[in-house]
Amino acid sequence: MLFQSYFVKIICLFIPFRKIRHKIKKTFLLKNIQRDKIDSYLPKKTLIQINKYNNEDLIKLNKAIIGGGHKGYFNYDEKSKDPKSPLNPWAFIRVKNEAITLKASLESILPAIQRGVIGYNDCTDGSEEIILEFCKQYPSFIPIKYPYEIQIQ
Repeated sequence: MLFQSYFVKIICLFIPFRKIRHKIKKTFLLKNIQRDKIDSYLPKKTLIQINKYNNEDLIKLNKAIIGGGHKGYFNYDEKSKDPKSPLNPWAFIRVKNEAITLKASLESILPAIQRGVIGYNDCTDGSEEIILEFCKQYPSFIPIKYPYEIQIQ
């Protein structure tokens, strides 16, 4: 695979057209992995650690905390508390009139994203209330209202 990668890069050096270079790289270098075969690409030790935990257990645990609140899903690994660790991801979410899918979307990121900023503006469909309620429930997410009107033409 390494030889193939270098070979394709060398060949592409002599092709002046970007579209053709892109097509060659796409044909020879991109590798699709089917979802049901992803586990076979992970190291066995890592796969065992991942399968030990169930997100439903963590959700129940966080809802049972006295006074509510969100402690984050990464308290099990000490390295995840380091802000520079890749295990401590942040998210920046931009929202404008997404009330239909917003609540489900925000809840679905919780197993992967521990904290973040939710920027919103010109929400006329109730998105602002959903965001504020979510941030009150999970204080590691910060709501920011963008004060200017956006004109899309």
